[in-house]
Amino acid sequence: KLHHKQVRKLLTQLRDDQLVKSESRQEGRVNARVNENLYWYIDFKHVVEVVKFRLYKMKKLLEEDERREVQCQVYFCPKSGCGRQYTALDAIRLIHGDTLCCEVCGAELGKNDSSNKVSDIRSVQERMNKQLHPFHEAIRRTDGIKVP
Repeated sequence: KLHHKQVRKLLTQLRDDQLVKSESRQEGRVNARVNENLYWYIDFKHVVEVVKFRLYKMKKLLEEDERREVQCQVYFCPKSGCGRQYTALDAIRLIHGDTLCCEVCGAELGKNDSSNKVSDIRSVQERMNKQLHPFHEAIRRTDGIKVP
């Protein structure tokens, strides 16, 4: 059994997350005072929209991480004394023949492999899609329902 303060704290957090709404009403007079009551309710249509938006934001965040990792190709100088790093845009001016050479020491540049990060991000996306598939189906079923 929860104490009323714990319930109010939980409901306030849910309201801040836009999953429940509250309405204050002044009712009746008791000893010449107006009694103000706070009523909590769920606006189902709004909750569905909030959940859809949060799922969309999660998906876009993962896609942005993947895009950033794919685009951010870094080339590095393998010499221990140099250790310079270059972006893909910098690499254009470092082309000498068929190789990329460091502008400081002239050594051939190596490519920093970000494929592990990309595959990790893709596996997170697949896992998220798999786990949320029943949830997405339930949301699709509610799209056509009129909620009073």
